[in-house]
Amino acid sequence: MGELVKVLSRVRNGEYSFEPSSQMPDALLKFQPTARALAHAMKEGYLERCEFKRESYKGTLLYSGAYVVRGLSYAGDEFLEREATIKGRISKYAPSALKWALGIVAGVVLAALVRWLIG
Repeated sequence: MGELVKVLSRVRNGEYSFEPSSQMPDALLKFQPTARALAHAMKEGYLERCEFKRESYKGTLLYSGAYVVRGLSYAGDEFLEREATIKGRISKYAPSALKWALGIVAGVVLAALVRWLIG
């Protein structure tokens, strides 16, 4: 979901035109994850509309550009809000949950060690 969230955030911030850094094969290949994320966003209804440009490279069609029309849909905006909320909750509680889990593991290991020493 990382690339999807990144590309939707870029659209939310007003970026509508997406292209590789050049038309060289390595730049086209590097652009594919961004273009696939846009295609997925369109399929899921997160974008109002997106137009794609494709070119053939060694017999394979590659995305060579994309243009988002009218930005995020309501579903796309809601998706980004959910992602932000989930990440906020995880980062808020993850350290304490990790300490709790490590405390349990340490207790179990210590109990096993004591049993081994006594028995």
